[in-house]
Amino acid sequence: MELVGQRVKHMSINGRPGKYGLGTIVKTQGTGTIKQVYVKFDTLKEEKSFLFPGCFYKYLKLEDKKLAKVFAERAAEYSTERKEPEAEKHTEPEAVESAESETEEPEESLSDIMAELDNMIGLTDVKHSVHLLTSFIQTSKMREEHGLKVPVISKHLVFTGNPGTGKTTVARLIARIYHAIGAIEEDKMVETSRVDLVAGYLGQTAIKTQKVINEALGGVLFIDEAYSLTVDIDRDFGMEAVNTLLNAMENNRENLVVIIAGYEDLMKKFISSNPGLASRFNRVLHFKDYDQAELMSIMELMCENNEYRLDEDAKERIDAYVNEVSLDRGKDFGNGRFIRNLFERIIAYQAERIVTLPDVSAEDLTELTASDVENAINDAA
Repeated sequence: MELVGQRVKHMSINGRPGKYGLGTIVKTQGTGTIKQVYVKFDTLKEEKSFLFPGCFYKYLKLEDKKLAKVFAERAAEYSTERKEPEAEKHTEPEAVESAESETEEPEESLSDIMAELDNMIGLTDVKHSVHLLTSFIQTSKMREEHGLKVPVISKHLVFTGNPGTGKTTVARLIARIYHAIGAIEEDKMVETSRVDLVAGYLGQTAIKTQKVINEALGGVLFIDEAYSLTVDIDRDFGMEAVNTLLNAMENNRENLVVIIAGYEDLMKKFISSNPGLASRFNRVLHFKDYDQAELMSIMELMCENNEYRLDEDAKERIDAYVNEVSLDRGKDFGNGRFIRNLFERIIAYQAERIVTLPDVSAEDLTELTASDVENAINDAA
């Protein structure tokens, strides 16, 4: 039985109907037990994503009762499987070293990298834009091979959005995607910011910026909070860094890709400050804030990837806390970063709790309780 095409109702954390109303499952992504489920709600233009089975049953209710029962049983089976420790695998150290020395690292396939992108929580519009750009670059290369005219295409990108919305993670994936399709020579991304580019004296900024650019040649240069380069044009050397960057982009069209990122309003102002920026950075990807369900999906996924399990009381406490924080979030809200910090505090308090136990089991080491969550929340206050 497939989930795609099924009608669902959005639910709130208290079990009442949620604000999105009714919707239709339009696609699922991921392999194995954990999947990402995308829902097109009747009241929204964009799709919303939910982690299956974890957050799926927390926020969605299938209208087909028979199907709901089947998938609920699958979720219960998955929960039982997670409690069973896997058998230890023993490998001789010498054999591992020998294998590593004799076997070259295989090239990443484009499909694997795209699957990694698609399995990220949320970011529906960003994923769609990356797919379109990737297809466009691929077909442009095909046209060139067939002797056809190739449209002018800029591989440089602008990422806008608040902190913790996945901009750096997606930039790293794009560097890998570009390398896989032959758009850049090397699979690398150099991450930088104002402090690495701007010096305190006339003439030094150009040297400092060029050094970073040289490191990135053949790959991707990612400049976070790029708007800070022009924070004070009249009394600052940031514009010298911008001009050096623009010259390098012109002189290395086939050998350098630049991705700049920052808050939406500030990035618009930054790009409009220089005609050269506006002409070279004409493709903008906006990273929306994660909604409450997506934040909970991120928490569930972090637990899954790190072999932790939230008990039901812990889930409810995190749910309520995320809801409370989401209602009063500003532009500096950390989104995924907020969830990661919360997760790290929770497992720290879990560690403090279990080291005092006389006999620690595998279940003790994996289970996160409401008390662990409460301590972590109080620590953040």
